[in-house]
Amino acid sequence: ASPQLNVNVTLFVGLFFSFSPSLPLHLSPSLLCSLSLPLHLSPSLLCSLSPHPSLSLFQEGASARKAQTPAMQPVPRPVSQARPPPNQKKGSRTPIIIIPASTTSLITMLNAKDLLQDLKFLTSEEKKKLGLQRDNEVLLQRRKDQIQTGGATLSVTVPYRVIDQPLKLAPQDWDRVVAVFVQGPAWQFKGWPWLLPDGSPVDIFAKIRAFHLKYDEARPDPNVAKWDVTVLELSHHKRHLDRPVFLRFWETLDRYMVKHKAHLRF
Repeated sequence: ASPQLNVNVTLFVGLFFSFSPSLPLHLSPSLLCSLSLPLHLSPSLLCSLSPHPSLSLFQEGASARKAQTPAMQPVPRPVSQARPPPNQKKGSRTPIIIIPASTTSLITMLNAKDLLQDLKFLTSEEKKKLGLQRDNEVLLQRRKDQIQTGGATLSVTVPYRVIDQPLKLAPQDWDRVVAVFVQGPAWQFKGWPWLLPDGSPVDIFAKIRAFHLKYDEARPDPNVAKWDVTVLELSHHKRHLDRPVFLRFWETLDRYMVKHKAHLRF
């Protein structure tokens, strides 16, 4: 075979492989002989040719291109970018006040806001006549004055949550209970934490400030008399005396919270 023919065959084979990457690279001469070639070359001539050294360049180039395509690897998310749990919440600092669920109590869910927020007494019967519906809980907005640095006074509003169903509290909520209005009977505290085996609530009053609201002419309850409870007395008719009574409630509760519940808002 002439040198020119050898070069032409080599160029053809290289072009054939470059435009047909899906064909196998290592083709035997017998397989080349069976190909239908567009050039005017006889199969016997192709079979008699020895592979040209430049053919290996095409094979090596194709192999190199395959080796340079690495498989995609998943990229792990950095720990610092991990999402927090969706139910993760910051703890509340709103204090909780518990009142009796009994309808005979002077303070109920119907009039708690009038007594503790507005500092005036309205009976539950009066509130019912006004068409007020009982709520499951009441959110007070207590207005108070805070002394700032330099002696200036700033008026602020502090929220307090009032409930009469304490057994619905979550375990972590009991730390926010700051006051309880005592009715008198010990069964009011059934199911509470800190209850003694005999049912006595005396340990509760060491952890929560207790109050008892009564009319000034009513006889004191025997249990209240022996428990650590602050008694608040209201007049039946002298409504102008209501405000000092409820201011005394807040002053007593503030002193208790400074000492025992300073981490809460008040």
